Amino acid sequence: TDVFVKTVEVEDAKVELHLFDTGGQEVLGDLGWTCWQDAAAVCLVYDLTRTETLRSCATWLAACRDANDRRHLLGFLLGNKADMVGRRSVKQEEGDAFARAHGLRHFVVSTAQGPPDNVFEELS
Repeated sequence: TDVFVKTVEVEDAKVELHLFDTGGQEVLGDLGWTCWQDAAAVCLVYDLTRTETLRSCATWLAACRDANDRRHLLGFLLGNKADMVGRRSVKQEEGDAFARAHGLRHFVVSTAQGPPDNVFEELS
């Protein structure tokens, strides 16, 4: 698991976002629980060129919500690799439907073209 810290400014205050990249690891044990139990938001990333990665987001979201004490956990779903148009296998409508069904905000991004700053702003 990689941990990244991103600082953004919100209404003249600096907000520190702690981002845990699990890389799709199925077994996280206590680390997953620790990452999720105090989270204010969850950001799930799937690969637009691999349909099965969108399906696996349901499992990750359930695990995160089970570990978290908050009644409402702010959630984001990111379809990554928007730059690979010819290889895309997940349609926009599929991502939108998944996000709606799970109460998430859906974004399509390409991290190869830089960090998704618009998502970081929404997270804060």
